[in-house]
Amino acid sequence: MTQRTQSRLALEEAVARADYVAARVALFRVLYGAFLSSSLQVCDQALSRTAQAVDGGRTPWIAELLADPIAWATEKGRTLGPLPDVQTASQAALKTALDALLTATEFLHDSAVVARAFCVSIAAAIEAQANLHEGQEADAVRKREWLAIAEDLRQEHLADVPDADPLAVEKALGAWRIDEYLLRLAKPQ
Repeated sequence: MTQRTQSRLALEEAVARADYVAARVALFRVLYGAFLSSSLQVCDQALSRTAQAVDGGRTPWIAELLADPIAWATEKGRTLGPLPDVQTASQAALKTALDALLTATEFLHDSAVVARAFCVSIAAAIEAQANLHEGQEADAVRKREWLAIAEDLRQEHLADVPDADPLAVEKALGAWRIDEYLLRLAKPQ
């Protein structure tokens, strides 16, 4: 069994325990060094589901961005289209997800940044949908969407992609954890 397959299974196990931090770590291990087209497809599917749930197709530029994020980034950089002045928590999380997707397109040469950006994008997309609900309904949405990600990974045959160097994966994962820890400690100026 490949390390990617083990990580996908670990993602499913984490979701069963409602441990979404562990799910993100497992997702990172699957996506690190994977084929860009497959990773983009998984991210696009998550964002498309979220955009439909949160925006309902009212914002055409979102569909344009999702249709070809690399072309969008080449033409417009990391600039998003116009958004409502007052945003709901779901809209703000969708914006975070789209921005993270564009971050990935800016660093295509760096497997660690790409994997992190896709993980942030997918996790934010899931939270955007969960934010549309409360309590147990929100928890059910999180579970459903994380399981959809596991299925998307299976459909993209990411387990068939040769494993990345395990030391490089763990080093990149450690750097991500340090970055997130430092961000939590940072105080606004």
